[in-house]
Amino acid sequence: MPVSDRPWMRFMLGRAGLAEVWVDAVSVRDMTPVSSTEPGAPRGAFNLGAAYPNPFTGSTTLEYSLSSTGTVLLEVVDVLGRRVNVLVDSVRPPGPHAIRWSPAGLPSGLYFARLSVDGTTVTRPLMIAR
Repeated sequence: MPVSDRPWMRFMLGRAGLAEVWVDAVSVRDMTPVSSTEPGAPRGAFNLGAAYPNPFTGSTTLEYSLSSTGTVLLEVVDVLGRRVNVLVDSVRPPGPHAIRWSPAGLPSGLYFARLSVDGTTVTRPLMIAR
């Protein structure tokens, strides 16, 4: 355990073993989604990439990929979790998929793309800037 009062955490770094990290401040400049659809991924694995462009004014593209056929629900929700659009609600085959979203009539602000596949959900932020 560290001797300092500074914030700290421990984590496993691959198979290299235990590493100790000292944290003074954290800022996130870019988030890269972790893909679970690489070769050898478990059946039912999927990935929702970052929307592009984001922030956006007129429309944005959402990409997702499936490692196997699955029941997909891709929806957009507001900051209170209320559904504002359903983009996909069907069984989809494995592989990459893309859908363009044009949020007609919605005000500027923060929204979330929520992808659920066979009961597992991931979420990515969307920013409308008009």
